Amino acid sequence: MNMDIFYIAIVCAIFIGAIITAVMYHRFYKKYDIQLRDVFCLLQRNAFVRAEDYGFYENLGIAGFGFRMSLLNKILKGQRFQIAKGRWIEPQAKELILRNFDVTWVHTFYKLILVISFLFIIMMGMALIV
Repeated sequence: MNMDIFYIAIVCAIFIGAIITAVMYHRFYKKYDIQLRDVFCLLQRNAFVRAEDYGFYENLGIAGFGFRMSLLNKILKGQRFQIAKGRWIEPQAKELILRNFDVTWVHTFYKLILVISFLFIIMMGMALIV
């Protein structure tokens, strides 16, 4: 009987946590989507990326926001990486972004992604137990 109450409490906490993180993710999307579009337009104008590198995910709206954020995060690491066969994003892309935009919020977004991942792992563990 005590284990049932324990599981119910964990499920309720996970459910509430999932709702809170979904609302926070949506707020990030609403607040920073335009800035993220502007960042990629700047990168495209300066020949660091092409529209096909991120355009599909931009058209997905909130579902593609996370992918574009992961691409931005890779760029902000300041290391050269391959974006497509034979094409690389150079470290100068980071400098260009930092000169033109305040992207300090990216780190906070990734903390949110870690919380979402943690909740997902707990939910998967709970599903295996039940």
